[in-house]
Amino acid sequence: MASNAVENVSRRDYNGFCNLCSKTFSNLQEVLHHQSIRHKDEIKFKCDLCNRGFPSREARNEHSTNGH
Repeated sequence: MASNAVENVSRRDYNGFCNLCSKTFSNLQEVLHHQSIRHKDEIKFKCDLCNRGFPSREARNEHSTNGH
């Protein structure tokens, strides 16, 4: 499971990348839909800017610092 926001993913491709399982999608909306169904029990923290889910506060904070 990927633990942070930018783990080996280019900035352009990041919006189509699930940071919880590394599955790729065509856009961020598909990622968020996937996370709400597949990872709903794993998501404990969400980004205030993009609504992407994270399993830990540390992962969310790292995303906020490096992902935006």
